[in-house]
Amino acid sequence: MNKWYVDELYNAIVVNPLNALAGFLKQVVEKSGIDGVVNGVGKFIAYGSRQVRLIQSGQVASYLLIMILSLVVFFIIWFNDSTIIGFLNKLF
Repeated sequence: MNKWYVDELYNAIVVNPLNALAGFLKQVVEKSGIDGVVNGVGKFIAYGSRQVRLIQSGQVASYLLIMILSLVVFFIIWFNDSTIIGFLNKLF
């Protein structure tokens, strides 16, 4: 009968705002943010694996050619890095 309404005040000040914040975090942050990133990584990996599968032919000669061309590009970049950086600085 002589209630001080502490429980109602606590619910109004603490519990209800925290429940609203938790609902927002669940609906927006978790479903759009976290689940979106996880699903996006999975889709990216699936897409990348489909693209890499097209490159694979099973012929060792083609793999060797790609490896040698990659090494040539790597050494060109390695020994001309100042020229490339100067070009990129002029470009941007």
